[in-house]
Amino acid sequence: MGWGVLDDKYMEYPPGTALIGDSGTVGSIGNEDQDTADTSHLKRHGDIILQPQPSADVNDPLNWSPLWKNSIMGILALSSGVTVSLAAMLAPGIQTIAKEYDVSFDMVTSMLLGLLGFWTGFTTFFTAAGASVWGKRPFFVIGTVILLATNIWGFAATSFPSLAAMRAIQGMASAPLETLVTSTVSDIFFVHQRGSRLAMWSVMLMSGALLGQIISGAIIERFGFQATFGFAAVIFALLLPAQYFLVPETAWNGPQSTLAKGSKKNSKDETKKEAETTVAIKEDEITKKDGEAGREETKKTDEEKETTVEIKEVQSNTSEVTTETKDKEVLTETKEVSSETTTTASGSEGLRPAFYDNIPANHICETYRSRIRLFRGRISNDSFWRGVIKPIPLVVYPAVIFATIVHGSFFTWLIVLGLLLNIVMQGPDYGLTPMQYGLTNLPLFFVTLLAAPLSGWAADASIKFMAKRNKGVFEPEFRLVLMLVAVPFSSIAYFAAAPAIANKVSIEVLIMLGCLQSFAVPFASQAALTYVIDCHPADANQAFVTINFLKAIMHFAATSQVSGWFERSGPYAVMYTVGVLNIVICAFTIPAYVYGKRFRSMVARSKLAAKIAANR
Repeated sequence: MGWGVLDDKYMEYPPGTALIGDSGTVGSIGNEDQDTADTSHLKRHGDIILQPQPSADVNDPLNWSPLWKNSIMGILALSSGVTVSLAAMLAPGIQTIAKEYDVSFDMVTSMLLGLLGFWTGFTTFFTAAGASVWGKRPFFVIGTVILLATNIWGFAATSFPSLAAMRAIQGMASAPLETLVTSTVSDIFFVHQRGSRLAMWSVMLMSGALLGQIISGAIIERFGFQATFGFAAVIFALLLPAQYFLVPETAWNGPQSTLAKGSKKNSKDETKKEAETTVAIKEDEITKKDGEAGREETKKTDEEKETTVEIKEVQSNTSEVTTETKDKEVLTETKEVSSETTTTASGSEGLRPAFYDNIPANHICETYRSRIRLFRGRISNDSFWRGVIKPIPLVVYPAVIFATIVHGSFFTWLIVLGLLLNIVMQGPDYGLTPMQYGLTNLPLFFVTLLAAPLSGWAADASIKFMAKRNKGVFEPEFRLVLMLVAVPFSSIAYFAAAPAIANKVSIEVLIMLGCLQSFAVPFASQAALTYVIDCHPADANQAFVTINFLKAIMHFAATSQVSGWFERSGPYAVMYTVGVLNIVICAFTIPAYVYGKRFRSMVARSKLAAKIAANR
């Protein structure tokens, strides 16, 4: 048992458990008699073992240069932030819109805010399925084109039904940029890097929600709410070429490995089947055809080195692999970094990129023109319609359940508190204008700029610290320690908001409570999202579909009911209910942390997981 995470009696290393420390061996935690496997051949960055292990192909996104990968992440994060701002930017003008079209406050929030979120969540079923079949890049670019068009529509709209219809389509187009970015992180970054990159994404999301209100408040007051759509259209017009020319496809179906050894503990009733397979490995030269990168199938020759792999299969669908080679070397992995040059498609030689590990020089890099083409055909044999329904069963996965209720609830409470402050601050007691209300989000924005990077750093630093003191073994449950920050800050904000609103305290106090919540949300989001990615990396796309759809339903319910609920029951009933629910939901962190490893083992050994894997 490492750091309070209970071991599982069936699987020593269930999916998600990985070796990232520098112990040099993989073995049973706390069991010195357990067999160990040499890990000296595994690829590393400093003293960190790379998880997942990158392939030897230069075109593997894991092998792309840090500058290239961070540029992709930056553009997508910025695009996501602008997309999120589309909902938030109307918040300062809700009462203005209600008066102009003679509709209720709840009608504006549900049709122009909640409806957008609902259709975003619903469409993710189709975008995630399509991304698995045709890649993410087409959906990013096409989604941005539609967002540009709908903002032009919104700028020219003259009726409330037209605005509502536009927002529904805008919600559908928002799906790729709000849900596929997290799986892109899994495509191009290693486990120990994902926290900081998701923090960058979180910064942009929160900044979009807050800066969108600050900027739109001034625009609405001076030019009218329709002008906010014109401003957004200009931004998407700038983002579109950046996405097209600088964000290639990140999906990779080539070989990758994770833990060097996947040992397990057998129960007495389990029967074993042994099979011995001889695998001959040789990397043949990769040739270029029709201007696109390709590779020839490897062929067996008399000179090939053979690797004998003994595979022990058990009924629990787990395996223990031990490897021995004739020359005691692993042919496909190396620790040494060479200064070889890479041969380009044109036959010229240039300096090798500064990748983490040595990449064979005979792997030809895909040309830039080929890399940025929008349609690459099918990148997998997955069924699209099977992919559409695939996320539904994931709702029973414990990690997905936990991430859904935590991530969804924290963002729902964010909307609830924001709408209540909107009603109060623009009401007769405070009488703020749209621009003044928008400016109240400025302190929250600065808090977010502090909290989001800090949560990302903490997410990566904590797992390194804990894994180092756990014989180098990383458990996804280590991510959940971030909830120790999220719970107290959020609880104080919710319970203190009720008397603050009821007693009509100063605006500074209300802003301070909003800052407490803004500090808590990135830590909760980091804990939930990185936990799912680490537990189910192969199903990350589908898991986030489930999470975001259920979050969208929660958002729609909140935007439709919170104003009427507040008017009927007052601030104490609303905020105390939110505070109690928040504590109850966050309490699930304890069983998720303590029993998480056993939950992952249970999922891995289940028939449902086997069926999903077979259809992957």
